[in-house]
Amino acid sequence: MEFSLNFALAAVVVFLATVGIFSFIFKGSDLEEISALQGENLLFEENVSKVEHGGVVKGAVFINCKVRVTSLRIIIAQKKLLSRGWSVKHVIKYSSNSEGAVTGKNYYTAHLDKSHIRFEYEPGKEQRTVVVIEIPYARGVRGQYIRFITSKREEFEKYFTA
Repeated sequence: MEFSLNFALAAVVVFLATVGIFSFIFKGSDLEEISALQGENLLFEENVSKVEHGGVVKGAVFINCKVRVTSLRIIIAQKKLLSRGWSVKHVIKYSSNSEGAVTGKNYYTAHLDKSHIRFEYEPGKEQRTVVVIEIPYARGVRGQYIRFITSKREEFEKYFTA
């Protein structure tokens, strides 16, 4: 099979068109477009290498993520391909009295109590603290969770174990 310049050019055009279409479809999920709620303050944020959403039939692993922790929410966003922006994947509101989870237009939203946020520690690895967010019952599925390794152990413990 001979290399075809036309085929390579067509493949690049299809790839760029696909990226453009997905950018348009998921435009409403830009991290910059998530406005602060009334009385919400940014506590801290960090970049994490991997966020896992498990306990569902089709689990997901998001790489190259930013975790933003505020006084009312945890917002998890993934770095966009070929862009400087971040695409929101999860919004966890933990100050709400109601519990439940819904899939929004472009990202997953959950309302839960702070008690659903816990930590796992690996013996001998003090720097490896895993944050586990247990998602309340939603759409007939129990046992969903979000987990990631944090380097900000003290900040998480200060705010979520008090």
